Amino acid sequence: MPFRKRPSGFDHSLGPTFDTEKFSDLTVKCGDKSWRLHRVILSAHSPVFEAACSQDFKEAHTGLFIIQEQDPRIAEVVLKMMYKAHDSHRLFRDLFENLATEGISNPYTIWVDLYKCADFFQIEWLLSYIEEVMLEYAEQNLNPLYSTGASRLEYVVPNLQDQGGPRDAKEVADFVEGIRYAIGIFGADSVIRRFERLLYFCAPELPILMVSKCWKKLCQDAETALFTSRVFSLHFCGETYACQDLEILELPEGCWGCDHVLTEISARTPTDPARYYCNTCWPILREWLHS
Repeated sequence: MPFRKRPSGFDHSLGPTFDTEKFSDLTVKCGDKSWRLHRVILSAHSPVFEAACSQDFKEAHTGLFIIQEQDPRIAEVVLKMMYKAHDSHRLFRDLFENLATEGISNPYTIWVDLYKCADFFQIEWLLSYIEEVMLEYAEQNLNPLYSTGASRLEYVVPNLQDQGGPRDAKEVADFVEGIRYAIGIFGADSVIRRFERLLYFCAPELPILMVSKCWKKLCQDAETALFTSRVFSLHFCGETYACQDLEILELPEGCWGCDHVLTEISARTPTDPARYYCNTCWPILREWLHS
């Protein structure tokens, strides 16, 4: 899982002071976990901590800050990022690996939880960073071609050859579930405002998304339709519209269901799934999408 871009400008020497008694003047608790931390460090990153530690709140007098309605595993990573953002690769990797052992394996829902916790503390730089690494991951894993030109189409389009019948590709299913999860937490209006770059990412990816049943359901559900309609608007009327040429998008020209060479490119619009399938595979996909 790539996390190449990392925040800079943080002193590596702060890392060892996380959860130590040395100079600690604030205990932070979340669920069954607690950490011995430092008001000056937390306040430098979070207006929430700054207010609680410097104004007439009980935390300023008791030296105890209790985090409500957050997952302790997620909260710990967010707190650590205020001390050791330079080590974000390891922090995120360890979190993802630990949650995977508990059956939580969708990276997008985990990033949304991290975003929600960072938003609770109002850490603006961390909100931007989480969105950045999430979209970087999505860009690498939803692109049907590697930069080398090697096809990975089977990872992003439905498998029509499965014995149990067609099914969504896991990469797309995870991505769409992440969008649905974010909308469930923040609401569609808020997701559109908060994750504007996500909209601009989805718009040119519509040919891939439109052949998946999970995206079709996202378009049909009242709670999420506002988000998908905004994506469609950007695709057809926004800055991405001029880039919908098949070659520019680097979409494979063979049938997406069987690799059969398509002798001619359909005149259908890029968001019409029939454009990318042969006469044998398209009826199979169409029946499944409408089932």
